[in-house]
Amino acid sequence: MNTITSSQPIESVSGTTTGEICSRCKAELCQRQIVCNLALGYETVYQCIVCLAKEKKQPAQSLFNYLLRYIQTRPCYMIMWQKTRCSDTQRIRCEFRASCDQ
Repeated sequence: MNTITSSQPIESVSGTTTGEICSRCKAELCQRQIVCNLALGYETVYQCIVCLAKEKKQPAQSLFNYLLRYIQTRPCYMIMWQKTRCSDTQRIRCEFRASCDQ
């Protein structure tokens, strides 16, 4: 697995897939979802945005929008965000793709 952690050099964060799956629903995670997990302080076990939202008792789109705004104000996370992208398959399935590309 290609796990991204906050202690990794930013240069190592690139590409489209992580080999990581959501610890709750087992969905494949894109690297941007990993960046969202890191922004929330999760460094070893990751969840998809939908499961994170359920855990936080928030609508998934609201949590994603909050995380995106937060990431955009933190250079260390924003650099990781900009270096990552989703595969075409991930983009088709992603309910956040319109917001993600902003």
